Amino acid sequence: MQDGGLRLDSMRVRLRVGPLRLPLGPLSPAVRLTERFEDGRQRVALTVDVPVLGRIYEYAGSFTYAVRQEEHA
Repeated sequence: MQDGGLRLDSMRVRLRVGPLRLPLGPLSPAVRLTERFEDGRQRVALTVDVPVLGRIYEYAGSFTYAVRQEEHA
């Protein structure tokens, strides 16, 4: 938890090739996700940074949602 939200940092990644799982070591991308509920909206931010290349992906957005009961006929 950070400032009332959730923060996830992934610093180690493995590449899956068939049954093999190969660690990428120093080439592993850093994936950071933050999520919080604020002003009636779910807010999400995600970045993916790769050593040498820098940031290769970034997303930030928000949405609302509702939990509904399914009606059975």
